[in-house]
Amino acid sequence: MMEPLKKFQLKALIHVDFVAHEDFSFLDKSVLEKFEEVKKLGMFLEANIPKGMSTKDIIDGIIEEYRKDPQFFQRLQHPVPS
Repeated sequence: MMEPLKKFQLKALIHVDFVAHEDFSFLDKSVLEKFEEVKKLGMFLEANIPKGMSTKDIIDGIIEEYRKDPQFFQRLQHPVPS
């Protein structure tokens, strides 16, 4: 396992605010260990991926939204009150 990192160190290292992934029940323990530090830092979100949808489908959708509107993700983090 990687040595303990502080949240700001991890964000600076990989340039992300959080990591999202589907349920890990099917993964090997060695793979799970790689996400432990991220989980400890509160930067992990479990994604609910619908049956029949692939990770590629999700990433393609994210890229499509970003191309249409580069400020899309900033608004997700700081929504404007209605």
